[in-house]
Amino acid sequence: MNSELIITNVMARIAEKRRARARIATAAHSSLLVLALIALFPAIQYVFDAAARSGFSQYLSLAFSDGGSLLATWKEFALTMIESAPLMAVASVLGILLIFAYSARKVSGDIGRLRVAHA
Repeated sequence: MNSELIITNVMARIAEKRRARARIATAAHSSLLVLALIALFPAIQYVFDAAARSGFSQYLSLAFSDGGSLLATWKEFALTMIESAPLMAVASVLGILLIFAYSARKVSGDIGRLRVAHA
């Protein structure tokens, strides 16, 4: 009888530690999710600003407005588009989106573990 009580107490303690760890992980991943969401909007604005500063948006509008004359010089135009593209700004947005997706995945898993731990 005493050994059953010890096993029950140990199992209760393990379940308590799992719940605590799941709550901490949920809080950390939720914070990261919110921070990534907050950082996404200035990063998108930065992409638009960088595209305007580099002339990328003007080249892009030229491609859609005067496509016929670009066929003759498409190689030079493509190189100009690549050179003027705000790649670092786009990379920062993609990085933030990856962090957001990772955090969302982890939060959903953490919530599932919290439900299992409370059951």
